[in-house]
Amino acid sequence: MTHRIQSITMGNSMDALLPAHDAAAYARVYTAQLGWPIGPGHRFRPRAGCTCEAPTCPTPGAHPLDHWSTTAYADQLPADFDRPGVAIIAPAIGFDAVTLPRAVGMMAMVAIERRMEAPCLVGPDTMTLLVQPGTAAVLGAVPTVTVRSGADHWIALPPSHDTRWDTPPWAERTGGPRLLPHGLSLVQDVRDAQRLGGAR
Repeated sequence: MTHRIQSITMGNSMDALLPAHDAAAYARVYTAQLGWPIGPGHRFRPRAGCTCEAPTCPTPGAHPLDHWSTTAYADQLPADFDRPGVAIIAPAIGFDAVTLPRAVGMMAMVAIERRMEAPCLVGPDTMTLLVQPGTAAVLGAVPTVTVRSGADHWIALPPSHDTRWDTPPWAERTGGPRLLPHGLSLVQDVRDAQRLGGAR
């Protein structure tokens, strides 16, 4: 199935083009606007949980299938993205992902946003910052931080179940990609937030 790419003009914001829970619309943006490879994951069913059928699935509707593949082309997106509750899974290729406990992440973002707009997504208990590919390793030494980098690692992107953008990776008015920060530029903010958060 081929999805039509909507053009973004100065009269339309990204919010207007991305209805809540419309995975197909988000998938078009991730591929056409950002150039990220993505693939469909498991689906969340409100009355039946995750399609993986695990009774204690830790990330229902927000993790890959056992055998999954990706595409970076909007005209090659599979029809699975039209199914209700489907996850959007992205390998950590176009970015490194830095995941922190939610309270720590919120404190870090307060400091970071004074200097820059860093893409950040929110999960039930975590916040994940996106930085330039191959630059997050230095943050892995900070306690409570998890780094995902490279094709063997992945994250679930909104509107996967229980995920949302705090700061999206695109400019709201133009739809163009935001410049990702270098991981090194966030080290002090994350260390300070971890120290203050751990003291509570």
